[in-house]
Amino acid sequence: MPSPWLWHAPSFALFTGGALMLLLAAWVAARPAFAGRAAFIGMQLTLAWWCSMAGLEYASTEAALKVDLARWTWPAIMLGPTFWLLFALRYLYGYRAPLGLRGHALAWSGPLLVGLLAVSDGQHHGLYRAYLPIRAELGSQLHYFAGPVFYFAALYLYLLMLGAMALMLLSLSRCAQAYRKQYLGFVLASLPPWIANVGYITRTWTLFDFDPTPFALALTCVIFAWLIRHGQLFDLIPVARTLLLDALPDPVLLIDRRGRVIEANPAARYWLGDEPVGRPLADWPWLAQGLTLSNQELLSHAGHDFEINRRLLGTPAQPAGELLLLRDISHRTRVEHELSSALAVLEAQLDANQTLQRQLREASIRDPLTGCYNRRFLAEVGPRELLHAERTRRSMALVLIDFDHFKVLNDSDGHAAGDAALVAFAGCWQQHGRQDDYCFRYGGEEWLLLLPGCNAAQATERVDALRLAFAGLCIGPRQRSLTFSAGVAAFPMDAGDLAALTALADAALYQAKAAGRNRVISITPPETTFSETDV
Repeated sequence: MPSPWLWHAPSFALFTGGALMLLLAAWVAARPAFAGRAAFIGMQLTLAWWCSMAGLEYASTEAALKVDLARWTWPAIMLGPTFWLLFALRYLYGYRAPLGLRGHALAWSGPLLVGLLAVSDGQHHGLYRAYLPIRAELGSQLHYFAGPVFYFAALYLYLLMLGAMALMLLSLSRCAQAYRKQYLGFVLASLPPWIANVGYITRTWTLFDFDPTPFALALTCVIFAWLIRHGQLFDLIPVARTLLLDALPDPVLLIDRRGRVIEANPAARYWLGDEPVGRPLADWPWLAQGLTLSNQELLSHAGHDFEINRRLLGTPAQPAGELLLLRDISHRTRVEHELSSALAVLEAQLDANQTLQRQLREASIRDPLTGCYNRRFLAEVGPRELLHAERTRRSMALVLIDFDHFKVLNDSDGHAAGDAALVAFAGCWQQHGRQDDYCFRYGGEEWLLLLPGCNAAQATERVDALRLAFAGLCIGPRQRSLTFSAGVAAFPMDAGDLAALTALADAALYQAKAAGRNRVISITPPETTFSETDV
């Protein structure tokens, strides 16, 4: 029986990261107290839990065990950002940070709820709807299909992170120069897991086919240890703003209840001006008007397109303000427009090519004078119709037609009259032929008809009706009449292949010519003949 564990270097790296976080928690616990120390230690302990569970998940060779370990990782995933927010509150505002009973209840209810839903996910599958191995090999990592609990948890976590960022942004304006180095240290330590997690959730990248976030947390632990040892982190308590928010390339604004800007990150200051803090949104009509429409999700300004994301701060009953994120999607919309234009051009070219192909196809199988099929198409469709008749056990008649005294018409009235006779016959056929019938210009004034579903007698009767109709036409400038002779052969009574049927129909045609022309003769006995006496 194969072992349920397969140990790799990534697993040991994750366990090492977890051990470093435990050592960092113990080191901070042994240092002098500072506001937020308990929350910082709690954060390191939960992140150590995360890394350890991730190491076990990576090493497991059983898919079901991997999923269970992933589910049991979620309590730590939820607690880590919660401790980070509590640490930011304590670190920025001291021991008297305004949290209260409601604040604690709100802070812990989310991790508790999601943690319970995660560990019981096997019953409701709200966290992971399904999962598949990424590779067809033992111990392959899994691709998870997220459920509603996952998206709720992700939204909750990012709101916590954004809340912590907002706290630091609000405090940066009061930050003394002595604390700037620590502020940069917070940014450096916070960036790796933030970038890794965003990349993983958006499926931009993985590391060893795995979520890169716990690996990035190990790197963050190393950065924190270095900052404590060399950067005097926690030796001084800064009143700072989060660099996580500053690092965002998109504009982020904090708006109070009266519609005034109370904080703005560098990207927002680029669009709003050097000092937007304290000014009402009405100072920027393009922004104020776009936010006035509650159902509007896109905003355009100065050739850029922004996606509007709004988060209420406080409670609906007692709103404290609003967090506004303007995501610059100009490149995406420009690429989408270019792709749409290119697609329209390609579709037009495809339609034109298909139309040209149809026209070329028609030109290759049609006689240019009469519009009837040509002999080339006969070679294509003849065997196909004969095979269909054989499979369905139906008759099919083949008729050869030749105009009587056509050379006399050409010599006396000119080739234009001869062409008029050919066109007149084609028009007459259009009125007498069925949809399933085929008429081919066989050569010169000769024609070949394929009549599926007709035996010799039926074909002879139909062609004779065509003969009578054609003989009644007035052709050319002298309004002459013209007749034709025809020979009929039928499958399967007369022959079983196209060449034999053609030869027999040709023989019947010669009999019609020899018998005085202007008649239809079938090669099938008893011989059926319709002559000029019927005209």
